[in-house]
Amino acid sequence: MEEITRRALLRKGAAGAAIGAAALATPGFAKASVPGISHGSEQIGEIYELQAAFHRAKSHQDIELMVSLWAEDCTFTNNGTLFSGKDAVRTFFLGSGSWTHQRISFVPSFKDQIQVSGDTAFLYFECRDVDLASGAVVTHLFNAGTIRHVGGNWLYWRMHFGSAAPLSVDAIYYPQPAQWERAVGSLLRLPVAGSSVIVQVTPWYFVVLRTASARVALLMTRFLLLSMLETFCRFRMSKLAAS
Repeated sequence: MEEITRRALLRKGAAGAAIGAAALATPGFAKASVPGISHGSEQIGEIYELQAAFHRAKSHQDIELMVSLWAEDCTFTNNGTLFSGKDAVRTFFLGSGSWTHQRISFVPSFKDQIQVSGDTAFLYFECRDVDLASGAVVTHLFNAGTIRHVGGNWLYWRMHFGSAAPLSVDAIYYPQPAQWERAVGSLLRLPVAGSSVIVQVTPWYFVVLRTASARVALLMTRFLLLSMLETFCRFRMSKLAAS
């Protein structure tokens, strides 16, 4: 058996440190095992801190902390109802189960979805609220939408709350929006929706865009069919005239 010397151990330790440094210095290397997360800057860590502060506020019933995490012009939906502004944030959470009962909020962080686009980002995470007295899991919720970088801080901006049931290891209940939706939402400074199949509330402008796209596609199809029919008729008429 090869003798393990102090020098050999030092060499192995140096090699391990070099691999770790490469992982930190190379975003592609570090992110390989984290699907759904866009890397490349310290913004990801700041967004995780925003999410952690959200659950800290719920678990400690710290309403001032919760309100401070939201932009002045924020909106959010819950079960199809739209809420606007920080006063609505305060009223909503003070009446929620996390403030009327003693609970602790847990997160299956491996399901988090983060996609940064300039000074906005799509964020998706789930909450499992546990009753401190009984230890029972009482809610399964998702929180998703657009956050904004304002004054050096990431803040919740256009968010949607909903049920994360039935429980699933893999299901994402509010998926990331398509690239064109993120681009339009960023340009118009408007909230970004996810899949129209799963999302409970889809902003009006995406409904308009999708409807217009479908109608244009239908008109183009009709035009092509009519053109083909016209070509066929002319061909037949020329054949008959020739005979």
